[in-house]
Amino acid sequence: MINAIKKTIKSTLNAKQQEKLINKYQIIKYKFFKPMPLEIILDISASCNASCPFCSRVFMDQARSKGYMDLNLYKASLEEARNNNISRLRLYSTAEPTLHPNFSEMIDIAREKGFYISVSTNASKMHKHMEALLKVDQIQFSIEGWDKESYEFYRQPLKFDRVYQNIREFNDMYMNASKKPIRQINLLLTKETNIDTFISLWGSFCEEIHIHFMFPSSVFEDGRIISKIPSKMEHKLYDFKQTKERKHCDFPFNIVTVSYDGKISLCCDDFSSSFEFGSISDGIKNFFYSKELNLIRNQFHTQELTTCAQCNIFLEPLSTDVEQVKEILSNIVSPQARIIFDY
Repeated sequence: MINAIKKTIKSTLNAKQQEKLINKYQIIKYKFFKPMPLEIILDISASCNASCPFCSRVFMDQARSKGYMDLNLYKASLEEARNNNISRLRLYSTAEPTLHPNFSEMIDIAREKGFYISVSTNASKMHKHMEALLKVDQIQFSIEGWDKESYEFYRQPLKFDRVYQNIREFNDMYMNASKKPIRQINLLLTKETNIDTFISLWGSFCEEIHIHFMFPSSVFEDGRIISKIPSKMEHKLYDFKQTKERKHCDFPFNIVTVSYDGKISLCCDDFSSSFEFGSISDGIKNFFYSKELNLIRNQFHTQELTTCAQCNIFLEPLSTDVEQVKEILSNIVSPQARIIFDY
């Protein structure tokens, strides 16, 4: 029924009319039906053991770059999420979650409450949490290197040998485990990435390799999010242009992001929790229907964006670069992983 309605709308309305209809639907939906977010992100660790030259942490407020979520705050946040019928949980945002001293316990607590758990890790500390990581539903390994030299540049000061050993040992445990999380590797492409070698090296340790272009960092500045290129990445990134398509972002509509100290962030790019949205202790509903978030949602409804207009998710690669990557991928046979090129 819904698909039939969508088909009718597309066949009878032009693009501008469709956009108007979408805007009206979104306004009515959030004004009258009051849907709640579908997912919660708990950034349980503000501390990271990597200094990746491409990461938004290079622009982060250093006062907020260290710390761990208190266990009682974590439990209360999960309870608040459950009370609002949220069942999807991401345990990462700005740093390395496995550094948290209670990481394994946190996984057990979330599983007991029935959450679908996603974790992203640089895999440097996996050897301390192998059993806990087997209990999650989805695990993402963040790796940009296709050999020792490239890995230790993009993930400095982490060591390639340690990470490779961790992922290989996790794979051995995974093969004999009764519960198997979906394993993904996230590759951010630069001009120098050797895609073929990367896939050959890592492709047998996961079910999916997600390939994206590495974008400039998104940074909060003067009341809005802008894109900045970190100094060490100036000549390594591809060229981008602003998208001409309708701008959309899931965060103001479907996701609540909670920093290590309970402060609510606008999204995963708000590394320093710069927007004044209050705390998770104020309640998810208070945040989700706050005047401040409604203003941002309205910007998306009308497509008159100010706060988020310059965010990196609204950049798109040049078509020539997309076609070049597609051509490379068409000639690669992965050992195991399904290759997903998101551009």
